[in-house]
Amino acid sequence: MRPSNERELAIARTVDKIALEGGLSLTAVDQAAAALGFPVMHKSDSAYLDRYIQWRIETPIAKVDGPSDRARNPAGPTSTPAS
Repeated sequence: MRPSNERELAIARTVDKIALEGGLSLTAVDQAAAALGFPVMHKSDSAYLDRYIQWRIETPIAKVDGPSDRARNPAGPTSTPAS
């Protein structure tokens, strides 16, 4: 779901940050709106925020190892045998 303007981009970044912190749910609308700090939340902003949260819940962010993670563990993730 691509943002089409700067306000939508700010909404997407804020929601993604909340999602990465593990706090994303349908009730995150108020948290995201407060974090955005828009002086006025337009009806179109609210609609995009609702749609983007729903989309992000249905399309979670895939956690990717960064370069520092790979440097610590060049062999990649390890699995532990089931006991």
